Amino acid sequence: MHPLRLAPDAPDQLKEFSGSAISTLLFASNFWFWSEDSYWAGPSELKPLLHTWTLALEEQFYILCPLLLMALWRGARDRILPILIVLFVASLALSQYGSTAFSDANFFLLPTRAWELLAGAILARIELSYGRNASGTWAEILPILAS
Repeated sequence: MHPLRLAPDAPDQLKEFSGSAISTLLFASNFWFWSEDSYWAGPSELKPLLHTWTLALEEQFYILCPLLLMALWRGARDRILPILIVLFVASLALSQYGSTAFSDANFFLLPTRAWELLAGAILARIELSYGRNASGTWAEILPILAS
């Protein structure tokens, strides 16, 4: 028997845990928990890896964002900040729409959560483009926006 396959008579909880463990290793536990059931269904203490959905989301962003930035660096270096802002607004708008139209997918998937991570990317790009001003308005506003 293959080591990742469980016997047909294995308890459902072991199957669910194994699936969530494998999906966690593949940075896909957000897909696992989204497809498995609603975040609010069933007691979360019976899902010991439930917290990994957000880690998977971050890892997906940290894989895709550098690829996007490398592509933009080659072809649209001077438009990186505006493109990041457009992506931020699009993700935020999709998240707002998704909160009622498809709440479970909205909760678990990157397109509707990317705005949260893009906010940091935008602030980092602003700092790279304009430098860090130790005093003035930016020094007061940026830490508030980043928190």
